[in-house]
Amino acid sequence: METMLAEGLDRKHVGDIASGVASLGFNCVRLTWATFMFTRTHQLHASISDDLRISTVGESLRAHGLGETTLVNVTKHNPFMINLTLVEAYDEVVDALGAAGLMVVLDNHVSRPQWCCAEDDGNGFFGDEHFDPEEWLQGLVAVAKRFRRKTQVVGMSLRNELRGQRQSESDWYKYMELGAAKEKLVYEAHWYAFSEGQRHEWEERSPNRVCADSIARFESKVGFVVLSRRSPAAAPAPLFVSEFGVDQRGVNRADNRFLACFLAYAVSRDLDWALWALQGSYYLRKGRPGFDETYGVVDTQWDQPRNPNFLQTFRLPHQMIKAVKDEDEDEDKSSGSSTSIVRVTDSCGSGSEEGKSHLVNGDESLPAVRRERTSGDSFSRLLGLAEQVEGPSGGHDQAQTSNWGNGSYAGDNAMPAEELIQRLLTTHHPGMPLLG
Repeated sequence: METMLAEGLDRKHVGDIASGVASLGFNCVRLTWATFMFTRTHQLHASISDDLRISTVGESLRAHGLGETTLVNVTKHNPFMINLTLVEAYDEVVDALGAAGLMVVLDNHVSRPQWCCAEDDGNGFFGDEHFDPEEWLQGLVAVAKRFRRKTQVVGMSLRNELRGQRQSESDWYKYMELGAAKEKLVYEAHWYAFSEGQRHEWEERSPNRVCADSIARFESKVGFVVLSRRSPAAAPAPLFVSEFGVDQRGVNRADNRFLACFLAYAVSRDLDWALWALQGSYYLRKGRPGFDETYGVVDTQWDQPRNPNFLQTFRLPHQMIKAVKDEDEDEDKSSGSSTSIVRVTDSCGSGSEEGKSHLVNGDESLPAVRRERTSGDSFSRLLGLAEQVEGPSGGHDQAQTSNWGNGSYAGDNAMPAEELIQRLLTTHHPGMPLLG
């Protein structure tokens, strides 16, 4: 973000990166931009020097001390970009994504171009050192006008992760109403294992209970906007989980547990989401050239997926949602075997009257699945959040003692999520696109 140039252009041609994103199964890219890119053209670059003025890609890379490394490689792979202004280079990236058939969400990530998001970085909330509300509005207007005729641009995030000591509801309402278009509102949320300091809980507590608690917090704070007792269409507003992610190396216990919980919940609510992040490396991050992004889908060289197994796992949500829709479209199928994904928690319910999900004894880290007989040859509906189950003491019973729906346990028939995923990948449309 410091260089104000989309990452990876020192590794691949911009068109190859865009087509690579599509080939991985994604259908949308959340592309960040800094307010200063559009409001301070040809003006000072405060993160480097008060008297340095930058306008082109080449000038930006040289100013950051990347002239002998990154600049050489960008020249090799994308020579036409070197003399473009930073905004023109951004245009090229948006166009390349569109040419690859990808949707684009333009994300106002920060005002001053720098790594995000410290509580005291001056970029957090309206009125902070680098976050002038009037300049922010100018940036939104400039970006909206510039990209309004590009059909691949489907939305614009007004601001990433508001934070810091200045936060107040009144200012949030005041400025968001100024920045938003009438009757075009989508709420955004971010959700990680470390959200609200929960990482230690995912590492130390029962993942079943942490998953239940995490979902309850999420729904209390933001998920309620898409919850309706009548129908999804009656919900107050759409919700876009515009960031979630995990360490792609698979070595982070908290992230691994969180991912299982998130995917199950995302399927149950048919959530729209974006994964952080695509990039395998950064030109510069906090003063370190070539910084390795362990949350990145691609490797440091941008040659291949950092973890191919993760991408296989990641196709599960779309496959399961499609299976549910297929079941809805064919109610006359004969009775047969189907599969339910269930969240192993203290409080769980059903998304439909038939094929209810049950509390299931899974292993210590993953949701479990069990086969059951339902009316349909496809998958049964996925877990929903319904009434809570109370035990004799009035509290929520553990999985071993909860019994409702058609009242059975998985027992020895519980199937680990990884096994289900592998079976799905060999039998159900592994190439279907994801929203992310």
